[in-house]
Amino acid sequence: MNALRTARVVVIEDEPNEAMPVLHALGKLGIGCVHVAGDKVEDLPAQPLPGIRLVFLDMKLGTGGEARLTAPHTANVFTKVVGTGSGPVLVILWTQHPEEVAPFRQTLFQHVPEFREALLFATLDKIQWIQQQNAQWLLAEVQKLLEGFRPLDGVWLWEQLVHDATSATVAAVSAVASQRAGLGLADDDTVRCEKWLGALQHALGCLGRAAAGKAGASEPSFHDLVEVLNAIHEDRIEHEAVTVDLPAGLPAGTTQTPSGAERAAINAMLLTAPVRLDDIAVRPGNLYTRQPAERSSACAHVLCGANPEQVGREVLQLRGTDLDWGNGRSTNIWEFWQLPAGWPAKPPVLRWNTNNLMWGLKGMTAIS
Repeated sequence: MNALRTARVVVIEDEPNEAMPVLHALGKLGIGCVHVAGDKVEDLPAQPLPGIRLVFLDMKLGTGGEARLTAPHTANVFTKVVGTGSGPVLVILWTQHPEEVAPFRQTLFQHVPEFREALLFATLDKIQWIQQQNAQWLLAEVQKLLEGFRPLDGVWLWEQLVHDATSATVAAVSAVASQRAGLGLADDDTVRCEKWLGALQHALGCLGRAAAGKAGASEPSFHDLVEVLNAIHEDRIEHEAVTVDLPAGLPAGTTQTPSGAERAAINAMLLTAPVRLDDIAVRPGNLYTRQPAERSSACAHVLCGANPEQVGREVLQLRGTDLDWGNGRSTNIWEFWQLPAGWPAKPPVLRWNTNNLMWGLKGMTAIS
């Protein structure tokens, strides 16, 4: 069931009569969510939920008394539900006890300092919600809150596009399976299920073999299937992106020059990807050394450094003697390259080798 853990909204509320109207309102808006009562530690998730973006949080969760007693319990519940390192998370403090907010934050940040970098807090009038209990009112209030937290809405929109594109990709493959299955009106559930699942297996096998054949493998693997589904998925994202209404003010520009560390970190994401030691296929973001034991990619290591001049120099000096696994194409990146006097203030002189591994591949370039 782990494959279905896709909810990005959590309601942490111990009073069912106050939690259920929120769940009902979110349901009417088509927003999936998880409800956590928080009054019993043994009922909390075994692991923090990944990818949470919005939390409705009550301050008193089955405990009474002063803030010094309730704040530690609420903070503990929060850390069990929301994981660190997966921000940004907008936390809507949803309480009739505003005096509890400051002690809660202090306790949470004291025990988990990482949350300082990922959590954004807002407040919503719980009493007014109890009076309204209207889905459109809740949506309007959250949207108004988001105006003060841009570009959060842009990040959420991109994540939703990815999810929608994934659903569209699976639906397209499902349509192929349905056409092949040839279901008849007289087919009972058992026959219909066998026909359709067999057709789906056939469709997935055809897709996997397409990628396996390119890599020279005799039998497709799950990784081959992922590779070809990703290609279809990317097309769906690009086509869907042009049809959506962008949030006002996006993209948010900046006139500040990125630091060396920022450029190195961004370039590392744009140019390289984590590499498994047993992965010998040519894939976007993979960079291999000649020796298999050293296949962890020197370029990725350099790009994660803080010296942009060294980053540029190492990338420019990559040649066929440094790389392997050409799959029939040249591993020489540049037909000609030269670093002029005054580099990096003066740009390098470059000419692509059009027979290299990267030529013709779709992707992002680095920033300078």
